[in-house]
Amino acid sequence: GCTNLSKVNISQNLKYVGEKVFEKTAYYKNSKNWKNNALYLNDCLVQVNSKKIKGSYKVKSGTTYLAESVFKNCKSLTRVTIPDSVTKIEAGGFEGCSKLKSATLSKKMTKIEAGTFFKCKSLKDIKLSKNITYIGDMAFACCESLEEIKLPKNITDLSAMTFMYCKSLKSITIPEGLTYLNTVVFSDCKNLTKVVIPKSMTSIAEDAFDNCSKLTDITYKGTKAQWKKIEIWGNMHPSEVIHQAAIHCTDGIVKPTILRTTKIQSVKVNKTSVQLTWKKTDYIKGYQIQISTDNKFKKNVRTIKIKKSMTTKTTINNLKSGKKYYVRIRTYEGKYHSSWSKISSITTK
Repeated sequence: GCTNLSKVNISQNLKYVGEKVFEKTAYYKNSKNWKNNALYLNDCLVQVNSKKIKGSYKVKSGTTYLAESVFKNCKSLTRVTIPDSVTKIEAGGFEGCSKLKSATLSKKMTKIEAGTFFKCKSLKDIKLSKNITYIGDMAFACCESLEEIKLPKNITDLSAMTFMYCKSLKSITIPEGLTYLNTVVFSDCKNLTKVVIPKSMTSIAEDAFDNCSKLTDITYKGTKAQWKKIEIWGNMHPSEVIHQAAIHCTDGIVKPTILRTTKIQSVKVNKTSVQLTWKKTDYIKGYQIQISTDNKFKKNVRTIKIKKSMTTKTTINNLKSGKKYYVRIRTYEGKYHSSWSKISSITTK
């Protein structure tokens, strides 16, 4: 390595500085080049001392550029303020800052690069400048405490996995002008219940909301006819949320294209009967229940049809005492059925 490198001159046209690029050099080891636990090259912040950065930190005014992964794994950083002189933060800028709760960004920034706040699991307060047009891959992935974020109206590119595993995120409004939602962009946002999609949308990855189990309704700012023209692309897997959500359009509701599933919630076993309760499901006609002594449901199968979607319990009689049974449930609408629920096993008394 360049261990004897003690002086560095850089061009005004510098476009990129990599992660820890000067570490172990004489320039890095010279304490005169450090200020407030930060190493600079002119107006470029190239590295900080992650072990000494604690609490609130303000990047000095006049700084224009932050190098790749510059604050990575600053485990004691809780708040950061980026002055408006900064025009770019490279990828991974705050990755792994697990105690970072708040970030104030420069109004001159136009991009949030890939992984900028990846694994900032305490991040709750962040406002994006109206000038932001691009948010990179995994920029906010695994921000477990992030409950809401307002996307700038000028954004044109929301990359893959941007908000993946933001398990506290409750709502998101996609601004008008954005035309596509990328793959797993909101995957595993377990508490996401409100999504607003603009009329400008033309393409959505079917796994954009993968494993968003509480997202059952989506608001669309266009008509039902316009929604049906949007390309839903992927492997057309029936479990994906986008197929099971009700789409609330300006002129009515587009029902789920694939029936929603349900699950058995409780089982009360008696000598010759069993009482079942299950989760109510919308946009269906009713339920089908199967009970059998065969866990493959190939023989000795009895099918019970529940004709009202509002019904959430029933009792199955005429079972044999001391016998093991297997039971499952699915929804139906006309000739169509959802997939079966997880099988429950019971033994009569």
